[in-house]
Amino acid sequence: GVGPPAPRPAEATPLAPLVGTAPEPPANDVASPRDHLRAEVARTARVLAALLSSELVREAALREAARARLAARHDPLTGLLNRAGWDQVLADEEERASRYSLPAAVAIIDLDELKSLNDAEGHHAGDELLRRAADVLRIWHRRNDHVARLGGDEFAALLVQTSESDALDAAQRLRRDLADAGIAASVGTAGRWANGTLPHAVLAADRAMYADKRQRRRARRDCA
Repeated sequence: GVGPPAPRPAEATPLAPLVGTAPEPPANDVASPRDHLRAEVARTARVLAALLSSELVREAALREAARARLAARHDPLTGLLNRAGWDQVLADEEERASRYSLPAAVAIIDLDELKSLNDAEGHHAGDELLRRAADVLRIWHRRNDHVARLGGDEFAALLVQTSESDALDAAQRLRRDLADAGIAASVGTAGRWANGTLPHAVLAADRAMYADKRQRRRARRDCA
């Protein structure tokens, strides 16, 4: 008779992946050396851009701070030192002159006609007179000297390493220069050595300026 059917061979089953192994990435997902280089260049560029931006911000802040310091020490109308700037250079020079036993002198200048000009022609004319006087002082003073507008019609000059007699000669030249520019002014000078300190010399120069103003007024009355 017919025997039992022969058994069917078992179907092959796929092998399970080994535990802990990742599947092979597709070939097109593998980064090439060129891709790595591009990524590194892009990262470096971002870092450099951030550093450059930070440095530019820092430099801008430093420039703004310098402008603020400059503005705080200078008169906006004339560009000369203002009272705060004058006080600083006077203190600095007093310390230097005291340490090294150096001479120094001060000149105080007062414009004679500012008030009458303001009353007659307005403050724009007075401002122009102040600017012209500042221009004369700027040309007259030496490179190491300092000139300032102390306020109103009053100016000052710090004459570095200058004796009292040389300061008198400088004041005479200044009077001529101002007169040539059509500016009437009274000038007084004083030396540091004769007065002990530069702040005391400022007071003495101020008194000398008022004495000069009184003398000029008497001379004008005598000529009238």
